[in-house]
Amino acid sequence: MLKQTLIAAFAALFLSFGSAFAADKINLNEASAEQLQMLDGVGPSTASAIIEYREANGGFE
Repeated sequence: MLKQTLIAAFAALFLSFGSAFAADKINLNEASAEQLQMLDGVGPSTASAIIEYREANGGFE
C-alpha cells in the first residue's frame, strides 16, 4: 500500500512539471514569423505558410 501511494505521489509530481515548463501562448492571428518560429517544429517555411494562410483566409478561430 505504501508503494502504491509513493508511486501515485511521484506520478502527480512529474505530471505537474508539464505546466511549469509550458511556453507562453502565441496568438496565431497576430504572431510574427519570428514568434511562430519559436514554436517546436515551426521553421521559416511553416511560419511563412501560416502567415500566408491567415492573410488569405482571415485568420484562425
